Amino acid sequence: QLVECNPQKVLVVDDEAMLREMFVTALSTAFKGVSVDPAGDGKQAVEAFARDHHGLVIMDVSMPVMNGEQAFAEIKAACESQGIRMPAVVFCTGFVVSEGLQAVIDEDPSRSCLQKPLSINDLIEAVKKHLSK
Repeated sequence: QLVECNPQKVLVVDDEAMLREMFVTALSTAFKGVSVDPAGDGKQAVEAFARDHHGLVIMDVSMPVMNGEQAFAEIKAACESQGIRMPAVVFCTGFVVSEGLQAVIDEDPSRSCLQKPLSINDLIEAVKKHLSK
């Protein structure tokens, strides 16, 4: 039996501080009772997830230190080794989605990708879809 992630916790991972703060504020406002945590790169994301088991991760793909694909792989490995259900993941990118990332998205309906620049509405709609599951 897998340990469930916390559906009341969302992790926003982006190396652009202004964007990250905007996402955190918008999601905190749109979803009362949901706690939204920021992380500035993939390594921070992996550490934050290990602590709080967020039910949803909003993951920028292109970041310094550790990119979104690497962070996803680490979170997935941690979930597998600890018997934790994988969180829903919304990747965000301003670039063409790599084949590897597209395969990750296609293999599970709890994963999606938003193209940057994205509107707050796009973000809220994507989160709504994942939180209502």
